[in-house]
Amino acid sequence: MLGMLKDKALDEHMDTFGYVIMPFLAPDEIELFKQLYKKHHPVPPPAFYKSYFSPDYAYKMEVEGKIKEFFNAKLANQFQNSFAMGGMFVVKPPMQKGHFPAHQDWSFVDETKSWSINMWCPLEDVNDENGNIQVLLGSHKFIETIRGYGTPDVYADLREIVDDYMVPLPMKAGEALFFFHGLVHGSTPNTTNNTRVSLGLSLLPENTPLLYHYIDPESEKKQLERFISNEDFYINYVHHRNKRPTDLESLGMVDFSFEQLSPDALIKKCEVLNPGKSLSPKRHLPDIGFGEDLIMVKDDETIIPSPKPTFLQKIKELCGIGQ
Repeated sequence: MLGMLKDKALDEHMDTFGYVIMPFLAPDEIELFKQLYKKHHPVPPPAFYKSYFSPDYAYKMEVEGKIKEFFNAKLANQFQNSFAMGGMFVVKPPMQKGHFPAHQDWSFVDETKSWSINMWCPLEDVNDENGNIQVLLGSHKFIETIRGYGTPDVYADLREIVDDYMVPLPMKAGEALFFFHGLVHGSTPNTTNNTRVSLGLSLLPENTPLLYHYIDPESEKKQLERFISNEDFYINYVHHRNKRPTDLESLGMVDFSFEQLSPDALIKKCEVLNPGKSLSPKRHLPDIGFGEDLIMVKDDETIIPSPKPTFLQKIKELCGIGQ
């Protein structure tokens, strides 16, 4: 995976941990994007929102075009032979209505042969209070996965362990976070009174086939089908979401087994880059919480741990880890 970034130290950090953060936008550029957002969104959206959700093609292309205009030259200074697509606003309103739990993004390339990266750039300082990104360090290498419509979440039964090891990434306005689409990531609830607005973009190597993966939910066999895709397909996905594509070339069914890690195997992988990480106040857990070791304080939506043993501690005791 090495060779994506021109800077060797950043490239090695990206390969090992799955992400890097770099300064990207100047104050006047940040203000330009804030004004562009206000132009199209005088009233904040009521829930988590991406501009790609909109059916308005002209609006989506205006946002993507402006993001590429300001980012392409800077990206070329940092990345080797890459191209950008999927420029969008990514918006999280206040009071946890836009909470997004830990997950992996879809597979846009054959990740056994290539790479694809998500870029996330907040237009204001972000921290645990207003929805900063959290990542599971090195998780892009934990287990081979293919993600798309209808594919199973291989971490679905491991969420409490994942949440215990998530690492928050507070950032300054205009900094850009780059992370593999396969890196497990999420964000903290936005408990402020302000809407958090950020920019999103995807990077792929030049001349790499763009893919789409689909499993028919009505099929008993649950076979994974792979398609050659294109940028327009994703820009217009809102018009054909959840449907098998009829205008893309099918590459046929993929012989792929969705393996899952055992709890002890996941903990051991997490401990490599996060040795002895203790359970901090679980502000990053999904709104509904997991397990009985959480208490929801209704007045300020804060989640705090009780003195009861955590799920992670119980698993460690059973596996003999950290004793």
